[in-house]
Amino acid sequence: MLPELATLLDLQSLDVRVAGLDRELAAIPETLSGIDAEIEKARSVLAAVETELQDSEKERRRTEGQLADAEALAEKYADQLTRARTNEEYAGLQAQIRATRKRISDIEDRVLELLDRGDELTVAVAEQRMAFRRTRAQLEAQKEAVRREARVRRTARDRVVAQRHERAGVLSKSVLSRYERIRSMRGRGLARAANEICEACGVSLRPQLFEEVRSDQGIFACESCSLLLYFQPRVESA
Repeated sequence: MLPELATLLDLQSLDVRVAGLDRELAAIPETLSGIDAEIEKARSVLAAVETELQDSEKERRRTEGQLADAEALAEKYADQLTRARTNEEYAGLQAQIRATRKRISDIEDRVLELLDRGDELTVAVAEQRMAFRRTRAQLEAQKEAVRREARVRRTARDRVVAQRHERAGVLSKSVLSRYERIRSMRGRGLARAANEICEACGVSLRPQLFEEVRSDQGIFACESCSLLLYFQPRVESA
């Protein structure tokens, strides 16, 4: 194989590695965003339980206020009862007192329910906070691992780019320019020629062109896809 073709093959191999590393690096922000989304999801679960506890406490305080108002009203009716002047007034106040005491009993039951619910939610919040801290710690560790891997990828990419620069430096400007132009259009610069076929596009090569490529008479391009052709015998496995 011509030395320049061998160098171009090395260059293409390095370009493939750089492209692969670029794809991996490009995927990292999305990966980190996905982990952040998991953290926020866990945070929202905790926030929902905390909000439920806050709402329960607000309702309990409001209900306790209603209880105090009802008790004050019952005392008012009881005081008025002692000063009732007619049987009708007396009977009416008794009815008011019974209704108010029934309301007080209902409110007391509701306060007890809210107290029990508050205790349950207090425990749930404590447990959810612990779970969130564990989950966040695990996910932050995952993020750090991703960032660490990104640094490794960037270092590897820098190393490969340096190798590519070194290999490109031994090529003539015309050959390198030709390779870069083709690669920019096709995504790659070279294609293997085998059995009078360009393996990149699958189009048959003219016998004379294939023979010129196989015998290393120069650097030739596929007349169909324009990729530079090289011949490299396949190694048959035993």
